Amino acid sequence: MNASQSTHTQFWVLGAIAVAVLVALFVFGRSVSITQAQGSDTRELTWVITHKPIEVFDRAKTVFADEFNKDSDTKISLRILGPDDFDTAAERLGTKDVFRMMNRGEVQIGTVVLNSLYAEVPEASLFSLPYLFKDDAAVDVVFNSAVGKGILDTMTERLPVRALAFTFSGGWLVLQSNTSVFQKPADFRNKSLATVNGGMSMDVLASTGADVVKLDGASVSNREVNESLEKFDGIETVFTRLHKMDSPKFVTETKHALFVTSVLVDKAFYASLSERDQRAFDRAATAAAVAERTDSRQLAEDNKQDLLSRGTQIVGLSEEERAALALKMQSVYAAYEQAVGKGTIEKVQALQ
Repeated sequence: MNASQSTHTQFWVLGAIAVAVLVALFVFGRSVSITQAQGSDTRELTWVITHKPIEVFDRAKTVFADEFNKDSDTKISLRILGPDDFDTAAERLGTKDVFRMMNRGEVQIGTVVLNSLYAEVPEASLFSLPYLFKDDAAVDVVFNSAVGKGILDTMTERLPVRALAFTFSGGWLVLQSNTSVFQKPADFRNKSLATVNGGMSMDVLASTGADVVKLDGASVSNREVNESLEKFDGIETVFTRLHKMDSPKFVTETKHALFVTSVLVDKAFYASLSERDQRAFDRAATAAAVAERTDSRQLAEDNKQDLLSRGTQIVGLSEEERAALALKMQSVYAAYEQAVGKGTIEKVQALQ
């Protein structure tokens, strides 16, 4: 072979190698996004919690890693990031921002507010229906039922992520106020109420005759929520968030619906795992979700007691008051029955 032929051959060989490298980066770039320290057998995954308080995932993070590491081909550790780790004063990160970070391979796991996915997965709005669930035990039964799994599967089909489990990071919705309690339907009439939850949550509150305003959950800060207490008669919230706010004069435990979050994993990353690791991942997410729900409920109770100690009057509902509010809010079912599925609603009611 002469020099010209040799050079020509080398050119094409190098070109082929370059193309192969580019293809590999394109196909596998996101799959190898977990980082591994030099000389270490433990790989670090990044888990972004889009909402506060991220502290309710402290134990869940350990449970996840421990459960995964019991029976897997890979050993992992988890790095948890929340809104404070990004350049934002908001209490919540956008779900689409998390999806973009996943697409770039920067994040493998995310926990997002479920109502941010209702446009793509209206079936998931089941959990925002008013007075559908009797108590915490009923919620867990539905989460663990075929209904709950079906919603997770639907989320997986329609989103760029695999939906793994339901978490609280919030739980039961209540109403805080500096002027009013909300025990009877008449207490809501012509009152100004605010919520960071759009869509069905606004319709639920409006069904009582209240005037409802949506606060931007992706940008509103605790300070702005506190200021809003002087602008509105009431604000929809959860006890898990109240501990960082100024003490409202009243909190009515309406518990009219749920604030639910969900643990998601990037599909490309998940596909890169061995079958054994995928099974371990699923088990770990389920165990972590149970831990998080337990800790969210405990945090809610702790914050409730703290508010009481600071002078907040916390008002519950009698069975008769709960039934009257449920009847007043019943119109929401007709509006969302098709989106959620009448059969699904009936199944949830039967499970309780």
